Amino acid sequence: SALFEDRERLEDWLTYQKACQAELVEAFKSVSDLINVKETHCNFVFTYGTNAKQLGYFLAERGFVARMYDLPILKDAVRYSIMDLAQYPEFKALLLEWREQFVKKRTNHP
Repeated sequence: SALFEDRERLEDWLTYQKACQAELVEAFKSVSDLINVKETHCNFVFTYGTNAKQLGYFLAERGFVARMYDLPILKDAVRYSIMDLAQYPEFKALLLEWREQFVKKRTNHP
């Protein structure tokens, strides 16, 4: 409750959260032609489709663990929460690395 009593601190926190969300949305633009990315204004990005879990496993092996679901209707869905701003450069680099591997694999195996 102390956060809500300090307007300046609350505004700083909200600004930071919005910046984290914007970075997450921006990061997924680099792979949005390979996986489905649901438009969001929340503190997470929801991805789905045949390649979404493949990306999820790739990122998890490198320390960025997302939420995957056991429900049959969500079997190809992965949810990524916002993270600290300092983590985004590595996260974005990993998305590009996955993209490169995915495209290379796809062009080598028609």
